[in-house]
Amino acid sequence: MTSTAPIHLLVADDHPIVTQGMQRFFATSTEHSVLATATCVSEVLEQLEQHDIDIAILDIQMPGLTGPEAISEIAKTGVKIILYSLMAENALVASLINAGATGFVSKAAPLDVLSEAINVVHAGETYLSDTMRLLMSDSDPPH
Repeated sequence: MTSTAPIHLLVADDHPIVTQGMQRFFATSTEHSVLATATCVSEVLEQLEQHDIDIAILDIQMPGLTGPEAISEIAKTGVKIILYSLMAENALVASLINAGATGFVSKAAPLDVLSEAINVVHAGETYLSDTMRLLMSDSDPPH
């Protein structure tokens, strides 16, 4: 079995319990490594300049994340984005996916689901729940 470098993560949430919890969860992982945390969109962009991040895990209800424009700006850096929220899967989440996010995981899901989503997104695929896939198929294609 060959050893590969861990997937470098940035975790962004305005609640320290979430960022600290994820850091602790991934601390023992050989597959994933939290290199940076942020509490708002401006910090996300700063951290992306300072670290070689593969995937940013973003709470969709944090300061500065007011809509698709912020996701689009973050996506322009080349980092893959997984949205992570308690917010119901709805049209706002669909618009953020269309703006450049590559996955969505509910905060109600176990952290193992987030690990799976990270691996799927890192492999170049999009990770969406069945509910989110149905919502995306019912919405207009991005323009």
